Amino acid sequence: MGKYAMKGVPDIIILIPPKGTFVGVECKQKGKYLSKEQKEFQKRLEKIGGVYILCRDLKDIQEILW
Repeated sequence: MGKYAMKGVPDIIILIPPKGTFVGVECKQKGKYLSKEQKEFQKRLEKIGGVYILCRDLKDIQEILW
């Protein structure tokens, strides 16, 4: 990320029609954890009705989106 980017923004951002639901997908390897900034982003996103997915495997996304 560049120096002007907001810290904690997910790796993948999806907008789901028709309402434009914001889905943030953070990809992590097994054994890696969310940073303080990522946890804060997740908390704020979910508070306003968005969906945050911590993805360690494709199944993590499929369970929620399909």
